Amino acid sequence: MPVRPSAALFSCVGAALLGGLALHGCSSSSSSSPSGAVRIEGPAVAGLLCDYTDSFARDVPVTVRGQAGGKTQIDGRIVLPNVTGNSVLVVGDSRTTPTLLVPFTGDSAGSFLERPVHLPSLESGIAANVAATIATVTTISGDALPGVSLSFAAGTQVSNTNNVEVRVVGVSPSRLPVPVKANVQGTGEPRAAYLVEPHQVSFTPAATLRIPMLEPASAGPFDAYRVDTTTGTWTRFQDNVAPVGTGSILSFELSVNEGTLYAVVPRNTQTGVTLSGRIVAGGTPVEGYRASCWNRVSDPTGPDGTFQIQGVPDSYGVFLVRAYPAKPGSEFQPELVLSTSTSTALGDIAVAARPPDRIKPTVRSTSPAAGSTNVSRSTQVTVRFSEAIDSQQLNAFKLVGPKGEVAGAYSFDNPFTVRLRPQQRLDPSSDYQIVVERSVQDEAGNLLDDATINFRFTTQGGTPDPDPTDTLAFGLSPLSGARGDTIQIPGRNYTGGTTVTFGGKPGIVRNETSALIEVDVPGTTPAGDATVSLSAGATSVGSLQPLVLDLRATVATIYSGASNETPLVALIRAQPPAQVVIDGQNMGGTSVTIDGVGIAAIDSTVQVGGEAVATGRTISLPIPAPATLVSGPVVVRGSNGRPSKTYRFIQVKE
Repeated sequence: MPVRPSAALFSCVGAALLGGLALHGCSSSSSSSPSGAVRIEGPAVAGLLCDYTDSFARDVPVTVRGQAGGKTQIDGRIVLPNVTGNSVLVVGDSRTTPTLLVPFTGDSAGSFLERPVHLPSLESGIAANVAATIATVTTISGDALPGVSLSFAAGTQVSNTNNVEVRVVGVSPSRLPVPVKANVQGTGEPRAAYLVEPHQVSFTPAATLRIPMLEPASAGPFDAYRVDTTTGTWTRFQDNVAPVGTGSILSFELSVNEGTLYAVVPRNTQTGVTLSGRIVAGGTPVEGYRASCWNRVSDPTGPDGTFQIQGVPDSYGVFLVRAYPAKPGSEFQPELVLSTSTSTALGDIAVAARPPDRIKPTVRSTSPAAGSTNVSRSTQVTVRFSEAIDSQQLNAFKLVGPKGEVAGAYSFDNPFTVRLRPQQRLDPSSDYQIVVERSVQDEAGNLLDDATINFRFTTQGGTPDPDPTDTLAFGLSPLSGARGDTIQIPGRNYTGGTTVTFGGKPGIVRNETSALIEVDVPGTTPAGDATVSLSAGATSVGSLQPLVLDLRATVATIYSGASNETPLVALIRAQPPAQVVIDGQNMGGTSVTIDGVGIAAIDSTVQVGGEAVATGRTISLPIPAPATLVSGPVVVRGSNGRPSKTYRFIQVKE
């Protein structure tokens, strides 16, 4: 039998947190919702937003031009209610994120975006502050996007506030927000696209965007396209763009007068193939999923779970296929599974296909327990929830006594449990109330079940209880980090001279009081989960739970050869460097992908304190480099499978 949740779960598109209010876009007429939140009737637009590691992106501004606006949810869902007609979805704000445009057609029953939107990182590009009037010839370039530059003539007027930061960000061909193919002459495909930021900034006269020519010369003639900032669709603005330069690295020079997405597309005719496969969960066919490859999309799967993706270009040497729910949050929880293949017969793609999480988190227990009496005046307060809650909601509750709210320090014992350590002892023989915030939500965005959120206890009277003599650690803040990050470990009775280790490797203790230790994550610790342990002198310190820190690798840059003195301009497939070194932080043992394709790599190490420390990953390439190597983001993942916080864009010249 195919996996498909009951029809009762289909009624709502989902909830979006807009301005702190949970808004629902639903096709049914009921005024209630499974999560009990306020719901706004009417058509909605819904979809998924991901970053370039295929992780869901939360709290990103999204707006339907001229209509609804809000932010993406914790699970990456875009849900905007009361959307009608043909419109453009504006994703991002050009300040904390880039801005992408996605045209769509609204539907009275709700419109789901056919593909997840992938938002690149501003840090993956090149940037500089420019004045409203540029005094001298100015060029923006850098190693983060090698071979790319944006040049301004003296006297250029920039239509924005003075000293605006102008950026150029690389966009992978597998992650274009809208396919180029539907609007180009012929059936060519761009090898890469380039986003000029901020959105709709203008340059008078036009600036010159220089980008590497990645296609073979025989693929020409070439035309230049840009995304129209009013319609969100691709339009041709330069015909027969001739390559410039000499030698092995040729470039295109484009006249750009506004901030938007640009690409050069060969006009030649490319062959297209049909990919076929099946979506399964535990071997059972799944109905209601889509699959996409290189901006081509399948219809939703039927009861047999099979799909076809037609017209897929076969010029890249590899097929990057993403499987995801056709109606994320309505029929299934948001999910994105990446699969790569060199064959058009993809076989089975395994997904989780879990029904939507509409279960509200509840308060499972408190300490002190509700109704407790004779509670120690030096008590600490914990609230344990029924499921993991949003990690950004550290102040999940407050403690209120006869003098008002009690001040103190909060920390997570684990994703389920929040702890408050009061700054001072509580008053004797007094009533206190634990008040849990109604805004608490789980990782799917479900608000707290607020039926029971107040818990009372009474402190002991008489003389103050003696100070506890045992030494305890209560948790980590934050629960994730990377090399060089400062981690706080709250606790009690730290005696000084504490040693903290991360996976057995010592960190540098920056500060220590009797209640708090601040320690730097050591650079010798590779990416992945690391158990944190500490001792006061020679005595091991017990803890209430395993202290596990999720370390993330950080990609600093990409260099050719074994030396970081020679920037990689563009990797030439026919004559690649012997080695490409991904230089970064705490990268030992990480996996490497280039636009989703796994690349074999080994640690590149340096000596630190007599120990070999992995500060990068080295890729050795054959000549010619494999055809499956494509232009796109270089992403590293730790041994726990979690992606790095940063990535770099690599460009492969055919």
